[in-house]
Amino acid sequence: LMLVHSQAQRDFAEVKLAFASEKIPLITPAVDDYFFRPTHNESVANRICAAGWRARDYQILADAISVAPDYAADVVQHGAPTFMTQIPGNLNSVSASDYNALRSIYSASSFVAVPLLDTDGSEGADSILQAMAMGKAVVATRTVGQPDLIIDGITGLSVAPGDVAGWRRAIALLRDDQVLRDRLGRNARRWIEEHAALD
Repeated sequence: LMLVHSQAQRDFAEVKLAFASEKIPLITPAVDDYFFRPTHNESVANRICAAGWRARDYQILADAISVAPDYAADVVQHGAPTFMTQIPGNLNSVSASDYNALRSIYSASSFVAVPLLDTDGSEGADSILQAMAMGKAVVATRTVGQPDLIIDGITGLSVAPGDVAGWRRAIALLRDDQVLRDRLGRNARRWIEEHAALD
């Protein structure tokens, strides 16, 4: 039996390692949708939240917002020492001591960014799911390991790995369109309730 977290890993186990498909269960991601839920707190205009440290590509986020000086991005270090990720100078490094603090930072953001290096693992899944559960619009890198969490244009926006121009377009789109942010956030929350709820 081999437990996997992404379809890419499942395909690899079946094709390259010759595991029988019935012996490779795909573990469906889930999030505590009771704790991470939409709040009525007012978000701070032009504030992006980016959380996590594993397989993150914060340089691409820094490059993307460098052309939007009115925008600020908070990189939340939660659950790992800050030295494990290099934070570019034009991003704010913020510490979240516990999940309550993390939830408050999500709540205060206009939208959430999850820039990732291209991997076949589940890196970024927690941040994506937490933000979606809070009804936040999310823009994330479309990695080999994360093809199913965001339906581009429906439950969030996805950008190809290494595509700085794509990140700039996505950020500009979310920055300028409150209606779009609200629609993506509502759709994201609904998707969580239907596919990744704690129950």
